[in-house]
Amino acid sequence: KGGDDVGGDDVVLKYDVNKTGEHGVVLIINNVHFEGKDIGDRKSSYEDAKRLKEVFEGLRYQVVVQEDLKAEEIKTRIRGIAAGLVTKKHDSFICCILSRGNSEGIEGVDHKTVTVPELANIVNSKECSALHGKPKIFLFQGDRGTEIPEPSTVDSSMPWPPKEEEKVADGTARALPPEADFLFGFSTSDGNVAARGVYSGSQYIKAVCEFLDPKYSSRLSLDELLLLVNDKISGNPIDFKLLPPYKYHQMPEIRSTLRKKFYFKK
Repeated sequence: KGGDDVGGDDVVLKYDVNKTGEHGVVLIINNVHFEGKDIGDRKSSYEDAKRLKEVFEGLRYQVVVQEDLKAEEIKTRIRGIAAGLVTKKHDSFICCILSRGNSEGIEGVDHKTVTVPELANIVNSKECSALHGKPKIFLFQGDRGTEIPEPSTVDSSMPWPPKEEEKVADGTARALPPEADFLFGFSTSDGNVAARGVYSGSQYIKAVCEFLDPKYSSRLSLDELLLLVNDKISGNPIDFKLLPPYKYHQMPEIRSTLRKKFYFKK
């Protein structure tokens, strides 16, 4: 047989994890109060931000929380944290954005949209060179549209394949494509709403924090943890108070160009 076949258990590629336990920086952007009299506040989002802060501090990340940012301020804060606080000793950068959203991206409190490609370009810039080749993880809690699909509707997540890696001219080193080493976790699939309790926060962030607990995160990789989140959320329909009453099966989505397994602890 040819030597190109590699069994799943023969080679396990893992991102390097800082042995000191200082894994990196988590930026939590929590947009609660939006401009405009007819726009309700997202007060239960404080619960989501609190849960995320506690779980990531428990995983020995430096956590920075920012609230009520306009679209341009979102980009400025991400650039400042990723370029200023993240150093080469860190193994990853995580950004959690809790806000309103639409099919194009996430919204600032001024209702202007920041797209996912814009966020990726920021942390791929020369200013953020310490993150080259390291996981850059974004978690979004927010709508991606206005649809509430029927339970029988098949999830139509958009594929996002990375470009093939290329070798430099002398063949001795790899030039990573700009799309490499990203993971985007969305609370709902493209075009659909993301449910959030009036007082209790969102079921997506609850599930993320549940599975980031060391009971799971000490032995499972990030992609495996988010699969557990997907399974839990999709299997627990939400009662929507519509006429007639409606059970909404929310389906989170994962887009990943990670090249290796990422663990929060070795």
